[in-house]
Amino acid sequence: MSPIAVSASLSFDPEATFGPIPSGLGSLLYYPLDSEGQRTEAAVGAVTFVDDGASLAPGRSVTAELRLLEDSDAVRLLPGARVAVWLGQVIGEGTILGQSEVVGSGSLTE
Repeated sequence: MSPIAVSASLSFDPEATFGPIPSGLGSLLYYPLDSEGQRTEAAVGAVTFVDDGASLAPGRSVTAELRLLEDSDAVRLLPGARVAVWLGQVIGEGTILGQSEVVGSGSLTE
């Protein structure tokens, strides 16, 4: 896993069929979106850690830390970028809030 993480505000579709997914378990794909809401390039893989430690679930809105699987993906998830959350289908959308580096026990520094 990359030492780079991004913070994001995520909202999951209440009609989506998934989960719940425990915070920090497995990875999801995040597709950058253009100004019209269309996917612009290949997906970015990241392990998602919810700030309050709760599970991801349909209809839920959360602030989360996305720990990138590859360092090189950091340039594709800059603050302000919109993303689609993918798990076999689009299950939600979000906005990237910032980038940080994971240090020590996994906390972030900005």
